[in-house]
Amino acid sequence: MPKLDEQILGIIRNAGPSTPMEIASRINGTDSLIVGAVLADAESQKKIKKSKRRIGGGLRYYYFPDQLGTLQKKISNTLTTHEKEVLQILMKENLLGEFEISDQIKLILPNLEDLIRSFNIEHGGNTYRCWSSPTMNEKLAFDTAMEKITGRLGAGEEGEVKKETAEEKIKKEVKKEKPTAKTEKIKEEIKPEVKVQEKVKAAPKIEKKTKTSDSRQAKLSKEQKGQKETEEEMRDRIRKEILREIEGDFGDIVLRWLETQDIDVRSENSVPDENTYELEVKVPTPLGRQTYMVKILDFPKKPASQNDVAAIGTEAVTRRVPAMVISSTGFAKTAIKYVDKELRDLVFLIDKNDLE
Repeated sequence: MPKLDEQILGIIRNAGPSTPMEIASRINGTDSLIVGAVLADAESQKKIKKSKRRIGGGLRYYYFPDQLGTLQKKISNTLTTHEKEVLQILMKENLLGEFEISDQIKLILPNLEDLIRSFNIEHGGNTYRCWSSPTMNEKLAFDTAMEKITGRLGAGEEGEVKKETAEEKIKKEVKKEKPTAKTEKIKEEIKPEVKVQEKVKAAPKIEKKTKTSDSRQAKLSKEQKGQKETEEEMRDRIRKEILREIEGDFGDIVLRWLETQDIDVRSENSVPDENTYELEVKVPTPLGRQTYMVKILDFPKKPASQNDVAAIGTEAVTRRVPAMVISSTGFAKTAIKYVDKELRDLVFLIDKNDLE
């Protein structure tokens, strides 16, 4: 019988781009966490590659370099309406830079990087992310990006006005453009060579503090106040982004709970699933603040399943960070038992009732 790593790579070779969960289901008695660890090791040795796009609660596809075309077809078939609209805009404009687009589009484009080109460009001591259509010549894309940057950001106040105009233009395009047969044409144009409620173990106990953001703001040093974006401004910006993404009051409940636990929200990460949101937070511990991944599951009706939490567990193992999973609809009994047995001390389940 072949070794486990050989079995796993053999499945990818025969079945095409696959997630750890898909591979584990084909090998009797093998957990997706073990598969995830083997895949991460193979990817670090450059035997296989990992997709930029996440699916099903955060899992990525693993594939051989010559399977890029197959991966692109799989991803094209799972694009959301908004992602298709943004892809159409990029194909029409040929190149977009982060300095000229809205925050919403900035969150979507990284999830399309298996289908399009992306690169960084330096200007004025800053690094900017740019995206170009897969058919655009690389040198032309770089030159066009540099021309845009110097034209918009190198002109002082006038450059800022031009930047706002560009964002407004793209927002209008998102509203105006509707996915049509043109989307299918875009797919064809993409070339392969382009680039737990039996009470589950509670979340780590956190000593509550009565003083929150106001007291921290009062203690900000002059140097911190002089920065482009203070800690409070960053928190306020992230809060607005999250509340804009999560409909209803659940997002506000989650954020208020995190604040009462003195947990700092550092960033919101883009996730393709419309009902899943990801945060990076800093949790106070006796050894200082520790980074946690927070997955917010705002499913319409059904509770989070075993597959949902298993996928998050695999991601936590791969990224070497503990995870909190906060669900608006609770967790299935099988999910709770799975976490208690397989993911103890790594994944912590929190439902809406725990936040009140």
